[in-house]
Amino acid sequence: MLLHGFTNNPRQFAVLGPELRADGYNVIAPRFPYHGYRDRMTDALARMRAADVLATALEAVILAAQLAERVDVLGLSLAGTVCAWLAQRVAIGQAVAIAPFFGIRDLNGPANDALTAAIDVLPNVFVWWDPVHREAQLPLHAYPRFATHALAESLSIGEAVRRRGGPLRAQRLRFVLNPGDPIVNNALAERCAATLERGGAAIEVIRASGFPPRHDVIEPTLSDPPMRSVYPFIRDLLAAGAR
Repeated sequence: MLLHGFTNNPRQFAVLGPELRADGYNVIAPRFPYHGYRDRMTDALARMRAADVLATALEAVILAAQLAERVDVLGLSLAGTVCAWLAQRVAIGQAVAIAPFFGIRDLNGPANDALTAAIDVLPNVFVWWDPVHREAQLPLHAYPRFATHALAESLSIGEAVRRRGGPLRAQRLRFVLNPGDPIVNNALAERCAATLERGGAAIEVIRASGFPPRHDVIEPTLSDPPMRSVYPFIRDLLAAGAR
């Protein structure tokens, strides 16, 4: 099962999904609520709640379980923390969290917590991912802006994972961290992994030094196509975990 990133949609897996299907997997890529609208400037994303996202993920696991005896889950960013949340609660195979979103880069834990609390109570605003290119930002199937209230909801999922700790119901959880990621806080992800491990979780932290220096390493329409380095890495990782 493939879970897309914040402000993107299942088209993020337009290339990786068929490659995994060719490897013999049944592939499901659900769409999170308020994502993937034709109008890229929609304000619907402000209505996103963590409970909506998690319910969608759980429903997709139930569907996937009807197609195979074992369900593996892979997600990026927001979906990476959703993978960890699922691993704590559902008897799946492996959960692969790529660039999981536990906080914003260069902000420590208390600063991230304070930011989450602040943007949760302040009026929602929309922020450009790229204030220079604005709505011309690629990919053209994803939203060029994010809603601050939706960002707070996303961060709350990571907070729920940290609070619950280990052990897991999944067979294994893997955090795949990109040292060149300009958005997420890898130190917080590593701290969360250590907390989970102390609680008895079967968890592995992988530092993928060969990834391009950007957050979305899966989107196939961006420069430095991930087919060169990221997709082979993911396919090998999933195959190794399935054995």
